[in-house]
Amino acid sequence: MKKLILFIMGPQGSGKDTQAELLSKEFKIPTFSAGGLLRDEIKRRSPLSDEINSYISKGFIVPTRIIYQLIMNKINQPECERGFILNGYPRNKEQAEAIKGKIEPTFVILLDIPDKIAIERISHRMICPKCGRVYTVKDPNKDNYCEVCHVKLVRRDDDKEEIIKKRLELYHKETEPLKEIYKDKLLIIDGTKSVKEVFNDIKNKITKK
Repeated sequence: MKKLILFIMGPQGSGKDTQAELLSKEFKIPTFSAGGLLRDEIKRRSPLSDEINSYISKGFIVPTRIIYQLIMNKINQPECERGFILNGYPRNKEQAEAIKGKIEPTFVILLDIPDKIAIERISHRMICPKCGRVYTVKDPNKDNYCEVCHVKLVRRDDDKEEIIKKRLELYHKETEPLKEIYKDKLLIIDGTKSVKEVFNDIKNKITKK
């Protein structure tokens, strides 16, 4: 297969992280997100980390130019020669314009789920504070532990229902319009199915194209 570049879009709770990891293993290409790249910069205390922190600490959005720089640095690494998966980016028209002509996706995967299911899923979502793995638990009020690190899972501060609803509103307003921009490469996937079914749907559509 020629170089494979995948963009994964979808509302919160649609399973972007899970599918990105599965597709990464299947096609042996790295997956990364803008948020992950920002966190890595801060952790490494890179020259950009202070500037990034100055925005995040005040609750401001990190400028597109910084995220663009980080993404371009990443995709020029040897590990991305065969392709890569960009998870949750671009999120709006400004970001799509920034990478236009620089990063052209092979496919744009849209994991489609209703808001009601998104809210329900996120209300059962917990993360490992050590490795960052995301879990869906039956009872978030009980003690749940990471299968790898064996530390207690925690809820993200922004996974409260009122915050989730605002994030979903923002998704519908800013991210959904990207469907028109990427309509020729768009694969709309029913994200309400099981993890395995969603993965197989994506894989089948990619390999049959």
